[in-house]
Amino acid sequence: MELGPSHTYLEQAPEPEPDLPEEELTRPQKLADSLSATVGSWKFILLQSIMIALWVTVNLAWARGWDPYPFILLNLFLSFQAAYTGPIVLMSQNRLAERDRLTQASDLRVDLRAEREIEVIMEHLVHHDRLLHRLEHKLDQLHQSR
Repeated sequence: MELGPSHTYLEQAPEPEPDLPEEELTRPQKLADSLSATVGSWKFILLQSIMIALWVTVNLAWARGWDPYPFILLNLFLSFQAAYTGPIVLMSQNRLAERDRLTQASDLRVDLRAEREIEVIMEHLVHHDRLLHRLEHKLDQLHQSR
């Protein structure tokens, strides 16, 4: 009677997946992440709205405000802000998206390895099931011969 497969589960199991190395961020990358976190917050939106409301109120209240209606200087500042923060936020998002792609690829490899390990375990279970059926059959034969 066969006692087991010719190789063990440990011999069949694939090597574990190494963890992704932690990325050392450069100073510009840290700045981009910090700016993205700040610009993408409700605190920033509320502060920005308050500053714009104050700018408009002060310039309308004073007869000779530094930026009379139609607030060309305010528009210039907001345009500069958008022109610089947009690309910086995109740089941060692109770097994080690349990190996500690497993580997803690693997760896929881990999932495929786990699937192979489950298949090996299932092969062992099927083999043990066959052995148990053979033993049951032999026991039935012994019981009937008595």
